[in-house]
Amino acid sequence: MIVYESDVGGFRRDVLTNRIEERIHQLFQQVLRRRTSESEINAWKNSLSHMDRVLSDAVIPEDAGVAIEFLIPGMANRIDFLLTGFNGDRRKVAVIVELK
Repeated sequence: MIVYESDVGGFRRDVLTNRIEERIHQLFQQVLRRRTSESEINAWKNSLSHMDRVLSDAVIPEDAGVAIEFLIPGMANRIDFLLTGFNGDRRKVAVIVELK
C-alpha cells in the first residue's frame, strides 16, 4: 500500500507549492486510516525538501516514479521514499531511501 504516489515532476511541484506534507498527511489518514504526530508531519516537510534538491539533477527523468510511505505487505514497516524507473538498458530499477 502506498500513501503518496506521483512522478518526479508532480512531487517537485508539491514541494515547490509548500503542500507536500499537507498532501501526505491527508493521504496518510485516508489510506492507512490513522493519524500521525506533528513531529512526523514536520519531518516530511524538512526531509522531502532535501529530496527535492536531490531530484533536481537533470539525470533523473521527470517521469520517474515517486512513492512515499510505502507499506511493506505483511509487515508493519514502511519505506520512506521510493524512486522507480528504468536504467540505460531499459531495465526496471528502484531506489529505496530511508529518511532521517
